[in-house]
Amino acid sequence: AARKAEHATEAGIVIVKAGDNAVGAVEVACETDFVARTDKFKTFVHRLADQLLADKNLTDTAKLLAAEFAGTPGKTVAAAVQELVAQLGENMTIRQAARYAATPASRVLGYIHSGELAGTYGPYEGRIGILVELTWEPAAQINLAVIDRLAHDVALHLAAATPQELVAEDWLQQPFIKDERLSVAELLQQRGQEFGTTITIKRCTRLEVGA
Repeated sequence: AARKAEHATEAGIVIVKAGDNAVGAVEVACETDFVARTDKFKTFVHRLADQLLADKNLTDTAKLLAAEFAGTPGKTVAAAVQELVAQLGENMTIRQAARYAATPASRVLGYIHSGELAGTYGPYEGRIGILVELTWEPAAQINLAVIDRLAHDVALHLAAATPQELVAEDWLQQPFIKDERLSVAELLQQRGQEFGTTITIKRCTRLEVGA
């Protein structure tokens, strides 16, 4: 594993899963698509995604790496990755991991996009994963189905438009991918006006294999 640590990891997989009021995503990189498509590699990443979703404390990559690997007492996730490196013969790394939990005034959504290699992926698996949290103020009665559709549209935009900085205001001025007459900011404003509230993107995470 130590000898392979300098090998480039441009392949891999993103897995996104959702539970009760929470979503989680993890990207694990490896060297080749051949390994990324193996059942052993995919099973490992699925276990990581399940563990991430089940534990509210695993909110980022560092916390996941330091956690005890589910089902293997005494072994950290970081150690489990190195063990898999030795078994499959390729360098691997957990490049990104994130977990969002909803609040009474926010909704979270996870989206997975398979990309050009659609035939190689099962449920929850792909090359691009998006997590989005929308919030609104004041916390008035609002149609949650509409908020969920809006979050999905924002996720589609993030997957397709590849904004370089997810926390900055400037990517909100991009033409909305489904209706270029509107910017993303105008889309949010339009939907908020329907309910007499202000809808904002509280946070978002974009994971992409090889990016």
